[in-house]
Amino acid sequence: MTVEITNGQLILAGSKKVGVAFFSKDVRMKLTLVPKEIHGRKIVFTVVKVKPTDKEIFNDKFLNHSPYITYDARTLTLDLSAIGPLQKVKVGNIKSLALEEGRVVLVIGA
Repeated sequence: MTVEITNGQLILAGSKKVGVAFFSKDVRMKLTLVPKEIHGRKIVFTVVKVKPTDKEIFNDKFLNHSPYITYDARTLTLDLSAIGPLQKVKVGNIKSLALEEGRVVLVIGA
């Protein structure tokens, strides 16, 4: 997987195995996101573009990865408190998020 940050957009690219057993294949995917808002330890993104196809039925199936990531109507929510090491830290919420060229600046505080 590759991550690129340009013009305030987070671009994720990689491949995902689709299908069943012997009939599976790797499909190259590219996802373009823009941060929308922050709620506690959740970051909400607007989905700008999905490749190879940008259809809601496809997006709903392949972008939902409960409990970490939920997708609904062009909105993707990343729940940081569901990620392993962060589950153990009970204090602190996201105060701010900024996408700068080549890096993500995340400020967490009590």
